Amino acid sequence: MKFRIETWTINKLIDAYSNEKLNLNPPYQRKYIWSLKDQQTLIDSLLRGFAIPNIFLFEKKKDVFEMVDGQQRTRTIIGFLKKAFKNLDNKYFDEQIHSGLMSYEIPVTIIEELEKDESIERFYSLVNRAGVHLNRPELNKSEYFDTHFQRLITELADLDNFQSLGIFTELSTKRMNDVDFVAELVTLMKEGVSDKKIKVDKLFETDISVDDYEQLKSSFSQVIAIFKELDQITPIKKTRYKQRNDFYTLFDIFYQYRELPLAFFKEIYETLVVFGDAIIPSNEKCEPFQDYAFHCVSQSNSKNARDIRRGIIRDLFFNNSSKPNKNQKKVLKYYDLQNDSLKEMNGFLFPDFRKVPINEQGQ
Repeated sequence: MKFRIETWTINKLIDAYSNEKLNLNPPYQRKYIWSLKDQQTLIDSLLRGFAIPNIFLFEKKKDVFEMVDGQQRTRTIIGFLKKAFKNLDNKYFDEQIHSGLMSYEIPVTIIEELEKDESIERFYSLVNRAGVHLNRPELNKSEYFDTHFQRLITELADLDNFQSLGIFTELSTKRMNDVDFVAELVTLMKEGVSDKKIKVDKLFETDISVDDYEQLKSSFSQVIAIFKELDQITPIKKTRYKQRNDFYTLFDIFYQYRELPLAFFKEIYETLVVFGDAIIPSNEKCEPFQDYAFHCVSQSNSKNARDIRRGIIRDLFFNNSSKPNKNQKKVLKYYDLQNDSLKEMNGFLFPDFRKVPINEQGQ
């Protein structure tokens, strides 16, 4: 049997189903049997960021799949999106829930080829008796346990400063999703912004040197120390920036400018917290906020989406001109502010959160 492991967002899973690229009901599948309580529990787990088991797909032909394992979960998600039932908080799916749910990442094992003596029906029978499946980071740990890269990301994920941010639940940490995310951040530092997890996989395969190990460890610790200081102002876990896509973008920016004084990052962070509620895909009144939010939920881990988010943050906070740029003007207009609401610090011009009227924040 030949297979590959990918990470899909719920958005990608639903797109495949909607475009008839994913068959949820091949002949060997059982009927949908989940109770309302089962469905609500799954949705609650997703919204809380808890890890869920792998989904197994069989690739019939290029980009056309059959659901081998995960039908119940997928149908539950579809039902919730169609407002067929409420979650445990007695709420239907809505815009407020949209961002966190659609960008949730699920480990997906894709079966590409079967040997002559193998059948997908037999595999379906076995996998549904096997209990909890290994997810992507667990599989990587088992295969690359003796590499510098695996040891590094495990060590960094255990750093007190990182763990204390509280961006991963206890259950998610047990399934090593924190280690998986740290692998992306380390790859970002070494290789720059990349598409999905292609370069992460490459680092697992080629490994890193001892010198790389020490340099990356030092840089990661330096950036996370900045986050730790900002967490004292407003806990990151209480903001939108706890989400993996947002955190990835801030980590990217902070890494690039890590030699700037802490006071500068505090100004940026406090402004971002003020802006947070307005950064939603439906905010048609402020294009930079809408564009940033859209690229947090649509192809969110593609290089293009990551570059766009980085560009918006750079425009807003790292303008080295004496005049507001295009995106800054749009934000000022959104809050009905003038150019004197911009602040200059360390050679950069950016919005001053103190000038945003309290009753207009996030409106």
